[in-house]
Amino acid sequence: VAAHSIDDSFTVRSLEGFFPDCYAWLCFGKNVYLQTYMYDFIEKLAPHLTKVVIEQTKHMTKSEIIDWFKTVPLHTYK
Repeated sequence: VAAHSIDDSFTVRSLEGFFPDCYAWLCFGKNVYLQTYMYDFIEKLAPHLTKVVIEQTKHMTKSEIIDWFKTVPLHTYK
């Protein structure tokens, strides 16, 4: 595990390779009105989920969403 110090009290370690890639689902009711801060939070968590993308996909079925996202490059954190 690579590590480097930011200062004397913090150490940063890469966990790359320790955990497999995983997927998470964001769930909310189709008729729920999302506030601006909710869209902002979602986009900070998953940069590919912009307000436009959420609006385009929120009425799709699960299989349609899976097919739609096959063409979207997903951000990975390393």
